[in-house]
Amino acid sequence: MSKVWKTQEDIQKVYDPLSDDPRPTLEWFNHLNRTSPTEHVEKTWKGEYNYCEGTGDIPLHHQKLQKTVPDWWIFHKPESVVYKTNKQGFRCPIDLDKVNWKDCYVIMGCSHVFGVGNPYEDTIGQQIHYRTGIPVINMGVPGGSNDVIFNNAMKMLQEYGKPKKLFILWTYWSRFTHIQRYYEPNDYGVSGWWDRRDIQPTDNRIKERLSPPISHYEWFTHNVQPIHRKLMYKTALRNIFYEDLVELEIDRLLVLGEEKGPRMETNNPDKVFYESPKGMEQVDAYHARGGPNDDYILNWKKIPDEQKAWYLNNIKARDIIEYNPEYGIKSGHGHYGRIPNQLIGDKFVSKRDGLGQWLT
Repeated sequence: MSKVWKTQEDIQKVYDPLSDDPRPTLEWFNHLNRTSPTEHVEKTWKGEYNYCEGTGDIPLHHQKLQKTVPDWWIFHKPESVVYKTNKQGFRCPIDLDKVNWKDCYVIMGCSHVFGVGNPYEDTIGQQIHYRTGIPVINMGVPGGSNDVIFNNAMKMLQEYGKPKKLFILWTYWSRFTHIQRYYEPNDYGVSGWWDRRDIQPTDNRIKERLSPPISHYEWFTHNVQPIHRKLMYKTALRNIFYEDLVELEIDRLLVLGEEKGPRMETNNPDKVFYESPKGMEQVDAYHARGGPNDDYILNWKKIPDEQKAWYLNNIKARDIIEYNPEYGIKSGHGHYGRIPNQLIGDKFVSKRDGLGQWLT
């Protein structure tokens, strides 16, 4: 049970940096972007389940997809994806108190690391495990911000010490966590959850409140705090872990097929290319250009079924939210699937560390 905070004075009393307490307490940030803490949703967060509440992979979306996606979709049955979380709320088959931390790897990040819409064996952490033979503890948090990643890294160090290596897939800079609301009591009178918001100029709710609209540059300069915090987090962990820290950036990680398209022109060093089977040219073009909505030549319904099946079963996860036989899926919907996660695992394993040495 999380601590109950009656007033802000209670918080100040416990977290006062001048306090005599030599070991201030941190709590795990792992409860999704919810309005109620995990104490009231035990069935969701303890045990085994087929949906991930608070994400796109929920029964309502899946039921709609079952009616619209053809039979070749491997995710038709609810049990096609199983989420098993430990008592701390992480997608890990073992409670953290029982982990042999010195002989395992840990991976942290947002929903991409948690593996929303993916079977456990297809998650990025498991791909690292398959390539190294080392157990990997999945501490990804759906919707998590970089504040969440750093908090959980500090909590891990406080409780268990350093693991063999720490892998971090840093999430989008535009996310931040309301720390104050984390510690304040909610309607139930308990704390122990966190509230994540996105700061980005494309948010329609924000656009409605701005008149006249501001440029992306202006928006960035007025909301530089998450960037600065992310820099501090990276600097701190690099100094703590040195060569035992392996990092990638989710907002720099593009997973692209062989088809040459506009998204290929970036100089992004973290591009990942998958090798599709022969005869997949049409669906490769569909993926490279972000979908057929802006190009009538790339009409989804004209793509052969075997190409559609290969794409949705291997490149995309289950949580595509919406499928239309005319245009396929909306651009940006859903998480990476089996093959992209394999490639991200490859990228992590082969990435040079700060000392210029190979990980394996």
